Amino acid sequence: MFTATTFYQPSFSFTSTRTYLFIFLFVLGNLLLPQLTHLIPSGGLIFLPIYFFTLIAAYKFSLKVGLLTALLSPLLNSFLFGMPPCYCVADYPDKIFLTGIHCRNCSKQV
Repeated sequence: MFTATTFYQPSFSFTSTRTYLFIFLFVLGNLLLPQLTHLIPSGGLIFLPIYFFTLIAAYKFSLKVGLLTALLSPLLNSFLFGMPPCYCVADYPDKIFLTGIHCRNCSKQV
């Protein structure tokens, strides 16, 4: 017997304050989690903390929230903490966002 689960995708528009609230929360998580995992020796290499909240944003909430989180998180991390280095910042948003889209599409097929 097969059972199907429905995938609830909330709608977020760029004019909604709820969209920017979620973006703020996910970016804040992307700023704090790497700092906490770097307290563990080699924690940043093991857990890949800069991907975590962006993947959740793109997978569970919407592509708009995931895209803006993927764009803002590396920029703010580099500006505030110096990691990732400035020359690497351009590589992160597309890699993070495409990973989130891939996870979201794979979850719909299951």
